[in-house]
Amino acid sequence: MKKVPLSLLSALLAFPAAALADEGAVDYVCTKPEGYVKLSFPAGAGTYYLGNPMEAKAIWRGKVSSVAATQLTLDNPVLAENELTDAPYYYLRFITGNQRGRHCLILDVEGAVVEVDTEDGQNVSVPLNEVDWAVAQDDIVEIARADTVTSLILRPDDPTAFLRKGTSSMNSDVVSFWNGVSWYSYYYHSTENQWKSGVSGTPAITELLLPDRAWGITRRAISSAVDVVFTGTVPEQRTLTRHEGSVGVVSSFNRFPVNQTMSNFAYGEEGEWVRHDTTAGFADRVVLHNGVSWETFWKKKTSDIWVKLGDTVTDRSAEVVEVGRGMRLIKRAVASGKQFFLSQEMPYSNPRL
Repeated sequence: MKKVPLSLLSALLAFPAAALADEGAVDYVCTKPEGYVKLSFPAGAGTYYLGNPMEAKAIWRGKVSSVAATQLTLDNPVLAENELTDAPYYYLRFITGNQRGRHCLILDVEGAVVEVDTEDGQNVSVPLNEVDWAVAQDDIVEIARADTVTSLILRPDDPTAFLRKGTSSMNSDVVSFWNGVSWYSYYYHSTENQWKSGVSGTPAITELLLPDRAWGITRRAISSAVDVVFTGTVPEQRTLTRHEGSVGVVSSFNRFPVNQTMSNFAYGEEGEWVRHDTTAGFADRVVLHNGVSWETFWKKKTSDIWVKLGDTVTDRSAEVVEVGRGMRLIKRAVASGKQFFLSQEMPYSNPRL
């Protein structure tokens, strides 16, 4: 059984402390790769940007038999549609093949045929049979439940375990999501006992959380210190993060349950990462929050080092991006097909080996 040691997070102003564990060892990813990530939020006011690096446990696993633009025929009948009732949404997750790391929302299941949404939360479809990037026979896929505001941000047994509830977004802790243009927010209503939109007040029980998107949490001055635990399985394939291309902004995060350095975020393979020597505006950028403001990083073309806006000399390649830490990804290049996806390989050996 191979073990990969994981670093514990130290406390930062910009980001809460975190740790990873599984049933057998406190600080290792082990076979079977199930575990948890714990984020510790200090008392008082603050805004944090984060995501859940653990994946939902698969409820079905099999192989592809044939593929069409938005449909897959699998090698044996999957769960009947009326059995997929424990959650509002489910994802088809690709484990091997050209599209490994992709999550497609399941729209319909008929025996061994699964129909999925191929827009990945954006406005342009990238089909499963995309030229030069198609899903193939015998590719391994999984079905897993998709997270919503209710299932991930809030423990059903204790509505106050994570965020302070209130009667409006002005006296509650607020969860915010980036829609590509602006942030939209939700709060937990203390008397109605449900999530509501911070603007319209409409319920948000089934608001889908995309697996490659970060969210923001704004806590009030009277909020108490709290530990938050996310459980699931350790990712055992690369991640694919969808972007719009042509100066699109994606709110993402460190999607693996280990600390990484900035040098790991020069995404490749699918969507090419644009570099530039002196001007951030002509480069693809990783933007991190320091607790007060956003700091912009990009990779220089000739010296092959990461630099920060305001200092184009100091090498920032070793800058630490903690477990689950949120970031903005600004992609300049016009994209189509597979280039809509930013690919990042696992920063550890396959935990199942």
